[in-house]
Amino acid sequence: MRKEFRITAIATAILTLAGCAGTAEVRVRNDSAIDFDALTIEGVDFGDLPAGTTSDYRPVVLTLRYGALELEADGKRITGQTLNLGSSKFTYEIDIADLDRGHLAIEVIAD
Repeated sequence: MRKEFRITAIATAILTLAGCAGTAEVRVRNDSAIDFDALTIEGVDFGDLPAGTTSDYRPVVLTLRYGALELEADGKRITGQTLNLGSSKFTYEIDIADLDRGHLAIEVIAD
């Protein structure tokens, strides 16, 4: 009886986590005064994004509705993370809050 319960609990957990990954359409707006280079979100290459511009939408697989991002700004590598709720299409408005510390200000807009 206990063994069956454990197997059921493990199977339920695996199915729950597997169902938490989904594809969203994401674009990025660079709200900073500095160009972004080598921008990626969950491994999807968004390339270089000049200051004040917006990328095209790209499909991104988000696990547990989070999106990890990386970029270079003024030669400094910066990482961040977003939480994406309420839609399957988003715009990430990104500004640099503190370049020396690598802090970003990210607003996630459900489109």
